[in-house]
Amino acid sequence: MKRLFGILLTFALTLTCFGGTTAFAAEVNPNSEVATISESANAEISPRGTLSGYGSVWHNAGSSCDGTFYVDVTGSSWLTAQVTFNIENFGPDDAVAVWLYRPDGSFAWSTLDNTSTSMITMANKDNWHNITFFGGQTGRYIVQYSIVNFAGQEPGSGRINCWIY
Repeated sequence: MKRLFGILLTFALTLTCFGGTTAFAAEVNPNSEVATISESANAEISPRGTLSGYGSVWHNAGSSCDGTFYVDVTGSSWLTAQVTFNIENFGPDDAVAVWLYRPDGSFAWSTLDNTSTSMITMANKDNWHNITFFGGQTGRYIVQYSIVNFAGQEPGSGRINCWIY
């Protein structure tokens, strides 16, 4: 039985080695099957969740430590969005608190809501957060800010940046 199985296996391997498969290749005319999108169809394509907006304010030392600036966000509205706040050029004892409001006027987020830190400082100068519950609106967001100095002095000059995407 083993001998018969060995002979059949050898025969099958021999046929496999000497029996080849012929393959044919043909070039397709690349212009014959090209799909095109007309100008009107292209205008109907609307990506979802594409938000883009940036705003900033420069604070001069000695001026009011409370203020407002705006972030105009374009794109397509979506259920969520992300926001990044960043500060530049402030002193090591300066800290910034920010409050963000959606274009419809509803409260979106504040640095004081963050559980890891309550204010943005030069030691943690980038603060990123998700805005949920229909946070991804297009239009003009309002950013209110307050700058303090932990050493009890007048806060220095610096920039507050906000990106919404």
